[in-house]
Amino acid sequence: FKYMQSHAQPEHFLATERGGILLGNEPEWLQTAASTVNFLKKNLPPGEQFFAVPADPLYYFLMDQRSPTYQLVFTDFNSVSAAQDRQTVEDLKQKNIKWIVMSNFIKMVDPTVGEFGVTNSPNLAQYIRENFYPVALFGPWEKQPWWHVNHATMILRKK
Repeated sequence: FKYMQSHAQPEHFLATERGGILLGNEPEWLQTAASTVNFLKKNLPPGEQFFAVPADPLYYFLMDQRSPTYQLVFTDFNSVSAAQDRQTVEDLKQKNIKWIVMSNFIKMVDPTVGEFGVTNSPNLAQYIRENFYPVALFGPWEKQPWWHVNHATMILRKK
């Protein structure tokens, strides 16, 4: 309570339509999340789905959308099997997903998270590399990410 009370300032308020809460995360983290949501709202036609990777289902909630795939988290500790990895790619193809929100968690060096495309989800990473290109970047992409600091997103669009 005291920690949250000390952060009860505007820069700790996630000011999105489905956010509206105070968080202990760094203000830059919240700005990244809000900028990402604003970009998606501006650029996705109504009803169009997007895909969030590797560990960002928060954006489905903030956008009031369902994930286009069964798998929500693509990290080592989630143990996505090779079959699930391939199925995720098939889901993205079948649903013609044109937008991806990729966070800088793809380069996480924590051994429980691993490195996206290297220690987990190689098929999905290859599919993204070959079929999408970056169109926007929010937050400190070059910094080491963690759950509450240094959050960054890259918005990718299908070629």
